[in-house]
Amino acid sequence: DLFFQEMDVAGITTAVAVGRVLPVGTVENDHIADLCGTFPGRIVGIGGIDTTSQVHNPLEEVERCINQLGMRGVILEPGAGAQPVPYDDPSLTSIYDLCSQLQIPVFLLTGPWAGQSVAYTHPSSIERVAQQFRHLSIVLAHACWPYVTESIALAMRQRNVYLSPDIYVFHGGGEAYVQELEHQFLQEQFLFATAYPLAPMQEYTCEFLNLPIPDVVKEKVLFENAKNLLGL
Repeated sequence: DLFFQEMDVAGITTAVAVGRVLPVGTVENDHIADLCGTFPGRIVGIGGIDTTSQVHNPLEEVERCINQLGMRGVILEPGAGAQPVPYDDPSLTSIYDLCSQLQIPVFLLTGPWAGQSVAYTHPSSIERVAQQFRHLSIVLAHACWPYVTESIALAMRQRNVYLSPDIYVFHGGGEAYVQELEHQFLQEQFLFATAYPLAPMQEYTCEFLNLPIPDVVKEKVLFENAKNLLGL
């Protein structure tokens, strides 16, 4: 109840909740599905996929998340798992291919904590995936920060790549994300997120709304892009 109260105060109608399969902890996909069923329209689920095959068969779990649990996409965290691999590792090819066939977006954990070093999150390996699977929508959670200009260039070159910088809009170099939205060239490839609980919803949303971004662009970033991407 407190979570939804915080959403209401912030003016957020719908939250995206993701499953997680990491050595530090797991958020079960069945739990996410239960939340979506209990609070229809308020929570949209993204399934967490174990890329190491230790917890489940990743291809079978993708199918289950979409066809049985009603998820709107899946998230891969290949650099944070028990057996870290780069985004373009051959072991992930079959997962990307299946998601492309199912026409669902793949969320990738990027950012400073996505791998064993900051260099891991450089978008060059992601571009190789985007080039190989041109009909696959790829969402970069944390937008490859601190490689801000590189991630913007990636989105320019590969129009199937979406940037969700969330809290890193307000970290060092994050003003480049805002400047890009002012220019409006990538206005359909940015997604709003608070990264809750890393940031309080109300304060973060207010700060985002006060950014010098045209209202028509804010509408797309805050809602329309996610609506189209997730098929809502």
